[in-house]
Amino acid sequence: GVFEVQRIAGTTATTYDLDFEVAQATQVLVSVDGIVQEPDYSYSVGRSATGTMQLTFASALTEQTASSTTLTSGSTTISALANTGLYNVGQPITGNANIPANTFITAIPSSSTLTISNAATGSGSANQTIKIGSRIFVTYLGKQLLTPSANNANTYPKLETFTGDGS
Repeated sequence: GVFEVQRIAGTTATTYDLDFEVAQATQVLVSVDGIVQEPDYSYSVGRSATGTMQLTFASALTEQTASSTTLTSGSTTISALANTGLYNVGQPITGNANIPANTFITAIPSSSTLTISNAATGSGSANQTIKIGSRIFVTYLGKQLLTPSANNANTYPKLETFTGDGS
């Protein structure tokens, strides 16, 4: 197999869809904000009612809210934050119509400013509220060559046996 990585923008949810099939939690390495999580204790894997493979955390993740921020006009900067020490490069930003989807922190140039991956709209809008969630990295420990199923018959390699004829 090969290693595959999935990056998930964390919110306060406990369940997130996975891109690949896995049979058990020990087949993925999960990191939340750089801290490796323990399989079957911190998280589990399973299927949703519609059959989608999902990662489920034992408890909801944290999400920071930054109020009264200013979106710098036409640039990728958010300023006037109270404390950037709470955030990490790579964390997702949501919760504001002026912040495009799939926006992440790319740099923290000062103690009150964040640089983001997408241009903020809003022409210097002040007193904005944004939400900054956890960074979730899921590393698939060898992309699965087998299909997980409800029974164990299909999750083990098939062994072919034969009887030799002495030739």
